[in-house]
Amino acid sequence: MLNFYPILLSKMNTDTFLPQGEDTITDDGQIKSSTFSFTDDIADKLTFLGSSGFDWFLKSINILFIVGVIVMIMSMIFKNVQWQKYAQTTMLWSFISLMLLRGIPIIILSFKTKADVDAAFTAALSTISEVAIFTSLIGISISLLFKFGHTLIKHPEYYKWYKNSRNISIIMILFAFFGPIIFALL
Repeated sequence: MLNFYPILLSKMNTDTFLPQGEDTITDDGQIKSSTFSFTDDIADKLTFLGSSGFDWFLKSINILFIVGVIVMIMSMIFKNVQWQKYAQTTMLWSFISLMLLRGIPIIILSFKTKADVDAAFTAALSTISEVAIFTSLIGISISLLFKFGHTLIKHPEYYKWYKNSRNISIIMILFAFFGPIIFALL
């Protein structure tokens, strides 16, 4: 048989059993009066309102995301493009804002020194540069595919797409290599 007694004890609020407003003894052996002031009461209420307000705000963002999903489904059923754009925008911004509201406090609290901030920005910059180089290499391979299509059937659009993707890929590689160096010198 399962014993639920420890679970019930851990969920009980033990503050209700302690006498309120009486003197208590601190760890030093000093008697401390537990009288409450008006400002302590206001601070407790504001802390509760702030934490519950943040929770309410996050729940409202979740509700917006769910509404966006429902509107997206309805727009696909009724084939309404304007509703679909609204639903996509709602889902995108609610997701981004939820990730920022959850992630920014974690990131801020993880930084302890200036070196941590510098390391984070250096890592972000190198990651963006590597992604740009990888994307530009894919763009160059796609441009070669367009050039091969142009040599096969001599279609002018393939040659235009080849030139555009090649040029943009080369510019991306140059910015990925030399951009951080130029901005570091400024």
